[in-house]
Amino acid sequence: MTRDDVIATAAERMQAQLERVTDVADLTEQEQASLPDWWTELITAEPPEAVRLTVSQWYRQLSRPLLPRFLSVLTERGIDVALVRVTSTHHTGLALLYSVRYSDALDRYVCGLPPRAALSGEATKLPGSFQDFYTTIHAGMYFQLNNAHALVKPDELMTWREWSYEEEISFLFDPPSFVPTPESLYIVFNDCGGAMVLVDTDPADPGVWAVDVGMLDDRAHQYRSTWELLDDWISGWFTPI
Repeated sequence: MTRDDVIATAAERMQAQLERVTDVADLTEQEQASLPDWWTELITAEPPEAVRLTVSQWYRQLSRPLLPRFLSVLTERGIDVALVRVTSTHHTGLALLYSVRYSDALDRYVCGLPPRAALSGEATKLPGSFQDFYTTIHAGMYFQLNNAHALVKPDELMTWREWSYEEEISFLFDPPSFVPTPESLYIVFNDCGGAMVLVDTDPADPGVWAVDVGMLDDRAHQYRSTWELLDDWISGWFTPI
């Protein structure tokens, strides 16, 4: 299967238009200026080298790897990382298309959006690790492009209060000793409105928050951080049970 075949299959699965960028000359000056230098190196890199380059840049750009299990999956089963133009419901513009072997008969994909030069609004309230990710790696990651299955864009962040319209939080199990406020919890991962991951902007909150059937579930007994929960869910998307 050629690189273009992989992208065509991804476009069909993700229900979007995806066009591979084949030459730096195809980018406008503004587009080139908005991308990290290593993104344009992927244009001419062979697929295995594109995967290696991408993994190395994730480690280089962040002071600590925020999604190490995903990077392990990408290293072991990554097919390609290609610079593409996207036209879709949730994103139109440039992105990196990650293609990963899921099983003998199936591949899975995620589109990583260009990092932001600077953040504003709600995104500046998030913990520093999220701000670093948005400004160095991806300002959002979409597992499907026709619906909201994504690591949320910084300009589309919503609090749990805004999403649920609830003044008080409903918990899946007994309320924790530290009860967060719905105004300080931000949805950072959304799986089509069902499962979600939230992060609290209150540094006093020890919780690691997931949402199941519309109720909050503290996963701090299972995960040491919100990023560890995200890593489990994201790497799990690419890993057969």
